[in-house]
Amino acid sequence: MKYILSTLLGLLILLTSCENADSQVKIIASGSLKNVMKNGDITPHLDSDSLNISDNLYGLGPAENMEGEILIIAGDIYRSVITNDNQIRVEKTDHIKAPFFVHGFFKTFEKVQIPDSSKLSLRSIESHLNEVAKKRNLEAFCFKINATVISSKIHILNFKYKEDKKVTKKSIHQSSKNLEIINNDIEIIGFYSRKHHGIFTHHDSNIHMHLITKDKAMMGHVDDIRIDPTFQTELLISTE
Repeated sequence: MKYILSTLLGLLILLTSCENADSQVKIIASGSLKNVMKNGDITPHLDSDSLNISDNLYGLGPAENMEGEILIIAGDIYRSVITNDNQIRVEKTDHIKAPFFVHGFFKTFEKVQIPDSSKLSLRSIESHLNEVAKKRNLEAFCFKINATVISSKIHILNFKYKEDKKVTKKSIHQSSKNLEIINNDIEIIGFYSRKHHGIFTHHDSNIHMHLITKDKAMMGHVDDIRIDPTFQTELLISTE
């Protein structure tokens, strides 16, 4: 009897710990960056039909076949593409697929202190988020930045998939359209993680950010940025 009771108690503790572990997982990754870049696998690993679309949903990643960028803000899905006449089109859509993606459901965001710097850059933002994560004992979270950028360099993937065309890191990068945004009001959605290198962040970075202008005219992956933090800049991180 004692053996049975101790076994049942052990199972209960194990189940409880599993439930607690699952409840703490807020960042959901589908597919991986390294699988695309190393293996040329651009098959969809996420279909928005599988998501519970709600105003708590945030996410980002490349669009299907590495042709365009995706950003989900409070359940609204945006896709940016390069048109045949080499123009940018940002469209709101109900359905997307992606070869890799990161998303999560977040009810609240908390404002955190802006780094003490005359100008915010990609490097200083990541460094500051490293400190925030360390102080709060966080491994992964979603964050928002609302600001007016001095300048920002973004890219939009524009890979034209053909069955007889080899998918390589080089061919994907060469197909991207690089853009610069100057003195514009923007919103950034980003994901921070210390454990997803090669999954949705590069091997030497803990962040992946997509930017959209307030007028929804431009959206893409952030490669570099300059922000004056003294001018109505907000940095928020997900809390639940």
